[in-house]
Amino acid sequence: MHLDPNLIEGLPDSLEAWKERDVVMDPEWFKPWELLRPFFQEAGYELYDPHTHGQSSTARSADPPAADSFGLYGDRSNFKSRFLAPRNNRDVVIKPVSKGDEGRTERQILQVLNSAPLRSNPANPALEVIEFIELHDFCFAVMPCCDACDDRPFLTSFECLEFAEQVLEDLSNENILINHRGTLPPSVVYESLYEPPVKITPPLQWRSTFPAKYYFIDFGCSAIFSKDAELSQCFVDPYINSREQRPSETYANRPFNPFAVDVYYAARLFYGWFPVRVGSFNYQT
Repeated sequence: MHLDPNLIEGLPDSLEAWKERDVVMDPEWFKPWELLRPFFQEAGYELYDPHTHGQSSTARSADPPAADSFGLYGDRSNFKSRFLAPRNNRDVVIKPVSKGDEGRTERQILQVLNSAPLRSNPANPALEVIEFIELHDFCFAVMPCCDACDDRPFLTSFECLEFAEQVLEDLSNENILINHRGTLPPSVVYESLYEPPVKITPPLQWRSTFPAKYYFIDFGCSAIFSKDAELSQCFVDPYINSREQRPSETYANRPFNPFAVDVYYAARLFYGWFPVRVGSFNYQT
């Protein structure tokens, strides 16, 4: 498909500029997507109508999403979708992952994780990329739509341990030497069989009512190494990190082993997200 050159000029100058658009504060955050609506429609994807001030986008069709959503879900006939859908009415998200050399590493990582035999490996922590779509020097990844895993609180020790087991299994998978460069938690999502309950106090138990599966979707700050690489020789260059709580390796202005840093941030993730029982009834995080 050939787009009007003037439309191409209306896209962000860089991948970083696109990512910095704030869907809450920027009333024109959706402009690039509106410019590309005909392009994605020809590719088989109907963008949802955007809204400002952080409100969820809405589908143009009133038809419920298909029950078969890439084999990830059970009966989804009562599920309320909120992103965008291809012509067969399965919910997906489209993410700009690279523009020229910018974002090249994340694109490479996604391609590796979605290639044989890693794609069929049960320990593969990455959400499946349905397809890559290229437009000029932009590359977009199309992925199934999942819920953000912090939408609902962890209420029981079972829910906490279930999440921790999956994350730690992903991090310790020796066949996939992917590291998040000390920026855990990455974007983590999970698939669900049912629509989450409305927000009430106290919140209803939900995560343990279905077999939740957690995935990594964002590898923008990651690095990739050969599976034959010695751990002692795996280093990444220092980078700007403004986190208040971070390991000592990230303070020094020299390359460091990122896998050791992952262990620290995984622990910080669990510490920050899991509730701590205080007394008999109250919880605090």
